Amino acid sequence: MYSAPLATSRRTQALAHAATIALLQNKAASDAHQLTAQMRGALNSRVAIEQAKGAIAEQSGVGMDEAFIRLRSYARGRNQKLTDIAEAVVARTLMDAEIRLLLGHDKRRGSRSNV
Repeated sequence: MYSAPLATSRRTQALAHAATIALLQNKAASDAHQLTAQMRGALNSRVAIEQAKGAIAEQSGVGMDEAFIRLRSYARGRNQKLTDIAEAVVARTLMDAEIRLLLGHDKRRGSRSNV
């Protein structure tokens, strides 16, 4: 039969293995939740950008590629995140002057400008 210290050592080792497995499973679950949150955020961002592109394209009479260029240029020119500007376009929270700039209209000159 086993001696008491050897049996205790095996039980301790078995508990250590079980604890390690539990920690690894917890880490995997945590990583999966984090990835899910990141993917959800990316999808929401993409949706806002696509909606903003559509609004810009419709209002300014340009194609979707040009609408994206304007949106991106406007965000870069103001050192703001593309998603933040897209969400502002969709929510219609930009000031009239900002909208004219984004759409490529310069009301003062009555012409279109490159944004």
